[in-house]
Amino acid sequence: NLWPLLLEKVWAKCNLSYEDIAAGNSAEAFEFLCPAPFDTFYHNVHTETLFDVIKAAHDKGYIIVSDITETEKTNIDFLSKMGLVTNHAYSIIGTAVLKSPNSKNEIRLIKIRNPWGTNEWLGDWSDGSRKWNSEFKATVGLEEKEDGIFWMSYEDFIQFYTATHICHIHDDYEFVSKKFMVESEDPMNIVTVNIPKKTSGYFEVNLKNTRIYKNLKGLDEFENPFCSMTVFTN
Repeated sequence: NLWPLLLEKVWAKCNLSYEDIAAGNSAEAFEFLCPAPFDTFYHNVHTETLFDVIKAAHDKGYIIVSDITETEKTNIDFLSKMGLVTNHAYSIIGTAVLKSPNSKNEIRLIKIRNPWGTNEWLGDWSDGSRKWNSEFKATVGLEEKEDGIFWMSYEDFIQFYTATHICHIHDDYEFVSKKFMVESEDPMNIVTVNIPKKTSGYFEVNLKNTRIYKNLKGLDEFENPFCSMTVFTN
């Protein structure tokens, strides 16, 4: 598709060069592309609850992305043998819970897509895995082809992926924004919002994008100041 290339070029122009957009993460892209809030879940912290969170988010049509971030302990060769790419983001496009007739335990699966359309997971529950039987294949609609889409057990997903980012955008999403400067002498701003009918929604404060500001101003040490928000209702 052409649109990812155009978006990448826009991001590079905002940061002055392609070199200045190296690395980063999916949450940064969410912040730049849309006003909807997002949540980040780290797999070594949210192990017990993340599957239910991902399932609920997918049922609501939210955008879900997971990444594999390379660290000093990362075994790149092993990940490569398993079909995974480090410092790379994948989209989450489904979940499934299977029940084995020989066991009371449920099998939790995550459906993942590599945006390259290639390089698929080669472990348990991959396209050619012996874990699949005809009933399980029919339940999830498994298609065994090289398209970048694969299934993975939740346990392997937690082990091999680093973090999951969920963007709360949906077709009916509407937003109103207000830009204002904070005076150093009076660092408090009060904004009144009139909500004429009962609804659900979010209040969010967005600071300057740290990466863009560093690149445009040449301030390598730039960091956004601490900011907090208190909401009062009547």
